[in-house]
Amino acid sequence: MRMDRATLFALAALFGAFGTCFARGIALRRKILNQPNPIVPQHTCAVPYLGGLGIAIGIGLTALFADLNLPMRVAFPALLFLVIGTLDDLRPIPPGPKFGIQALAAAAAVAAGNRAALTGWGTADILLSALWIIITVNAFNVTDVCDGLVGGLSVICFLFLALLIPNNSTLLFAMAAASLGFLLFNFPPARIFLGDGGSHLLGFLAASFTLTLVRNSGRWPELPQALLICSLPLSELAFLVATRICKGIPWWKGSADHFSLRLQVSGLSRSQTDLVAWTLSALFGLQAVLLNGSPRYIQMLMLAAASGVLVCFGLVLFRFNVPVQRNGERG
Repeated sequence: MRMDRATLFALAALFGAFGTCFARGIALRRKILNQPNPIVPQHTCAVPYLGGLGIAIGIGLTALFADLNLPMRVAFPALLFLVIGTLDDLRPIPPGPKFGIQALAAAAAVAAGNRAALTGWGTADILLSALWIIITVNAFNVTDVCDGLVGGLSVICFLFLALLIPNNSTLLFAMAAASLGFLLFNFPPARIFLGDGGSHLLGFLAASFTLTLVRNSGRWPELPQALLICSLPLSELAFLVATRICKGIPWWKGSADHFSLRLQVSGLSRSQTDLVAWTLSALFGLQAVLLNGSPRYIQMLMLAAASGVLVCFGLVLFRFNVPVQRNGERG
């Protein structure tokens, strides 16, 4: 059944909310709960996981009822990453095996068609596409330590990708709306978390469609556009790795160095932290759209400005440390 954009958005948001309620009910019945973690001080009580399952249900039901084309090259790896992350939620997987499993899933995703001609050399493009998927999945995963943060970033990411990839705009529009349906229950104070399953799912979807963006058009300005669209999660990953190395902490181990936790130490609430991050993400997304058709010197100036903002943001964040009882193994 074909429908206008407003109806599609409302339907997908409704299905996303329904799927989230359903997943929350399962998590509560099965005791699939996030226990309080000293790395995230504001989480003082158990909260159900499985938010990713709710989003997946929302996308699937929307695709079914609205007769959307959900390509198998996207659907199969997305479910694979959702399962991997959910298994990690149920029984934490050590970092080494976890990266190995992610690499296998990324290889399967590339084999299914999620790749782009980043260099023009086949083998290098396959490896770089798989690496992009792994990096983006983990970037979304480590960013998910504040109620509502990654859910909102995903809504923004998919909406701007819909503007940049007209052929997939309807599906991306539905994905944004399903994520919004989840966000209704995840906005502070959260009644359900994405869990690793949800962050893996959303990270893969972002990686897949940014690869589509580059594959459909070329490396310029599509590659910078892909980086801008995912700039907040990618910056979070880079910031965590750099900070942990400076502190002498293994980069793969958990610590309270996330930008969202530092913003809260600076005096912002969780909802204010979300609004700051979402605003930055939207501005970078707008820059990505404006790169199309702009003269090369304007494009370079916009990219330099975005890089400068991120560097300044990181320097400000270094001023704030989050007091915790200990370093954990996850996060």
